[in-house]
Amino acid sequence: MSTDYVPDQKIPYSEIKTFNHRGVRVDEIDEHENIILTDGTNYLHACPRSEVETLKISKKKLEVISRHPYEGVVFTRYGGNNPDRIIGAIEDYFNVRLISEHDGEFEGIVSHRKSSSIIRGKEEGSVTQKWSDEEVKSFKLLLRKMWDKLEYQEDAKELRVVAKLLTEIDPNDHEAWHYLGVTNGILGAFDEARDNLYHSLELGGHKYSNYFQLSNVFMSRGDIKEAIKWGYKALKCDTENVSIYHKIADLHLLDGDTGRAIKVLESLLKVPALREEDLYNVLIRAGNLCMNTQRMKKALDYFEEAQKLNPADGSLWTDIGHCLSRSGDTEGALSAFKKAASANPSPHNLYNLGDAYLASNMPERAIPPLVEATRKDPSYALAHYDLSLAFIRMGKYQEGVSASIAALRSDPEMKFQQTNLGMGAMNNLGLCLMNLGRHEEALECFRRNKRLLGGNFFFNTGLTLFRMKRYKEALEHFFRALEVSPGDPEYLNLAGQTYEKLGKRKTGEKYLRESIKKDPKYALGYYDLGVILAKSKTRRREALSCFTKAIKLDPQMPWAYYSIACIHALSGDKEKALAYLEQSFKKGLRDKKHIDSDADMDSLRHDKEFTKMMAKYFNHS
Repeated sequence: MSTDYVPDQKIPYSEIKTFNHRGVRVDEIDEHENIILTDGTNYLHACPRSEVETLKISKKKLEVISRHPYEGVVFTRYGGNNPDRIIGAIEDYFNVRLISEHDGEFEGIVSHRKSSSIIRGKEEGSVTQKWSDEEVKSFKLLLRKMWDKLEYQEDAKELRVVAKLLTEIDPNDHEAWHYLGVTNGILGAFDEARDNLYHSLELGGHKYSNYFQLSNVFMSRGDIKEAIKWGYKALKCDTENVSIYHKIADLHLLDGDTGRAIKVLESLLKVPALREEDLYNVLIRAGNLCMNTQRMKKALDYFEEAQKLNPADGSLWTDIGHCLSRSGDTEGALSAFKKAASANPSPHNLYNLGDAYLASNMPERAIPPLVEATRKDPSYALAHYDLSLAFIRMGKYQEGVSASIAALRSDPEMKFQQTNLGMGAMNNLGLCLMNLGRHEEALECFRRNKRLLGGNFFFNTGLTLFRMKRYKEALEHFFRALEVSPGDPEYLNLAGQTYEKLGKRKTGEKYLRESIKKDPKYALGYYDLGVILAKSKTRRREALSCFTKAIKLDPQMPWAYYSIACIHALSGDKEKALAYLEQSFKKGLRDKKHIDSDADMDSLRHDKEFTKMMAKYFNHS
């Protein structure tokens, strides 16, 4: 869109030609004596016209609807500009007010005398009369206004009619050739567009505009290297133009070179007198590109600089949080996501907060923001997925089933979610069902993941079969899991336990020892080895050593404390047995049914301290 402005007092045209005030200067004077004023970023056209015209194009004809005679300079703002600073400088220098055509005073300044409507154009390709300079100027003004209003392909077709007409009226009109090239590019006639723009340059057309459009033409043709070349030519013409830097960065990204895109943006950051808004946007974009290429420290620097410019932008805390999270700073990331959610409790920010709590191993704190995220956006599959993880870690398997199903709600058969989210949610559903004893349903979940999950599928299926006491089938699946991941300590561990259940204790011990050899910090591996060793009277000391090692690696493992209590009870050391038994209760062991039936505890059952302890922790006298 374009807007005309007239001063409330007459301004000498000669003084506009040399205007230089408050950072506003003359950028260009074209062959028709139209003056382009600029503040370095935006533009305002000053035209020595004798009338303000209302024009229209209908099909392939140009029409002047009416003319408002006016003596003096008229200023025109074209779309994409914000020339408030230029207008302010003009008003200050000449002590006038510029009145917009949308203002009621405008009609009071220009004459209301209108001429009758007359057809000024001809059918495309048929220039049969001599056009006056005023008529050509009218066509050129229409051309610019149509460009500002360009939205649809039909608009481009009409614009091409006008541009082609002007090139036929005056074959040396570089501006007309420029617009013809632009419209041909929009309409997909890339070879013609290229030739039109080349011709505009040969006739002395504006270099920056033609270079920029040539870059667009080659990009549309898919010739990104050539588009980049013309982009850099445009940049040399105007090293302070923000849009060309972003254009070149876009082209480097299309070319798969993120590093060069970042360098272009870094060059833009060095441009003097860069507007604060532009500086802020460049910092954000550079930060995101650095984060996407794992340059976390640099990304964080850019985000923090942007935050100094706009502390009120809560979305920056989200960017900072992701940056810190990928850098391994879970505590810093959690703090940033808290601030982001506080500034704007959107579903996305709440999800990020819940995810950060999970990364910090605080599933109970992850649940409230994740629940709120799903309440605000019931279709937010990732939030439902994280909820299922939180519930699994807390042992709330029924809730985990509901969350997993919700994560798969939009695609229950995983026709589209065949990676990450879909597989993860289906896997979580299977784990929850398995822990609820719904083994057949769990197996079905793992079978669905078979094609995509590889080793995990075989392991989870094996674990479910193990709990169903179908040990031979379970062992087959553990072996297949080991074929995919031969050194996985958990797979080796379960294979060892399964051998023990099949009566092959020595083979089971071999696999369990291989498990802790692969991962010397695998606490559960030491515990499971201790369980097998403790079944032999002569190897209880070795078992005790394994349980002690498990506790050292994981002080929160209740069954390891209980197993040590059993060994001391069997050896007659009631004091140590009771001390470790209480430790197991303090760490969360609550399986009273197992304790009541465990023969290892028989020597303690009539002890007053034992009875008192059981009553204390199980509310039973």
